[in-house]
Amino acid sequence: MANSLDQLIIEPTTEQALENYLARPAHSLMLVGASGVGLGTIAQTLGHAIAGGSTIFLTPTTHKQQKTSIINADDIADLIKITRDKRGEPLAIVINDADKTAPGVFERLLKLIEEPVPNICYIITTHNLSSIPATIMSRSNVIRSKLPNENQCASLLSKLDTRKRAQIEFLAPNQPAEIRRLIDDEAYFGGVAATVRDARSLLTGNLAARLELISDIKDRDEALKLCQNTARLITFTMRRDSQNAAKWVQRLNIVNKTADSLALNANLRLELLNLALAL
Repeated sequence: MANSLDQLIIEPTTEQALENYLARPAHSLMLVGASGVGLGTIAQTLGHAIAGGSTIFLTPTTHKQQKTSIINADDIADLIKITRDKRGEPLAIVINDADKTAPGVFERLLKLIEEPVPNICYIITTHNLSSIPATIMSRSNVIRSKLPNENQCASLLSKLDTRKRAQIEFLAPNQPAEIRRLIDDEAYFGGVAATVRDARSLLTGNLAARLELISDIKDRDEALKLCQNTARLITFTMRRDSQNAAKWVQRLNIVNKTADSLALNANLRLELLNLALAL
């Protein structure tokens, strides 16, 4: 089968769970996993296995008068029109990054899921399970996609020089989708590498430098990426500096708390200011 699961890099127990799902597809499936694991690709592959070319892929996009990419009510309204009639052939609807939705979207999505139409399957992905309403979770099968191990990802890195390989292993540990993007898109790689340099500056710079750094951050996703890379640097440093583990654990808790607040739409400027002051 083209684009079959065995062509993807998937952790073995996760792959078995996905194969079990394909043997008997549920009306609604929720795929949960860390960023970079390739949930969107996995969901599309499942959709094509179920319905072939009759697969709809809905992902956050930038709509008029909006600064961030989201799934809005109009997107779901289009799905309601499509799914109104009974179907003789399978239809798979993939809703990627469902946690990035506008107000009112989940209520409309719930109506689609709680009133099943024969031969229609929904495959929903999220990196933030806490953002998905319990009403939708209760009507969905859930598969948690684990990160593959280092050996599984080694083939993606085999042709890189030692320095580039070390950089990508740090930037995307065991994250096959993110590894591919970092390898294939040099501009994207440069941007991600820059966020690591910013994270290092956040940890090692003085207060003035930290305040200057956060003043340039205007986007919530950029702020979350900074937190993610800062947490990764702290974890990496903690392994080498075990004598000061308590200090690094405290800093890690500060960064993780900031990331959690940002994910819950807390005030961007205030959270970054508190982070700069606390570190």
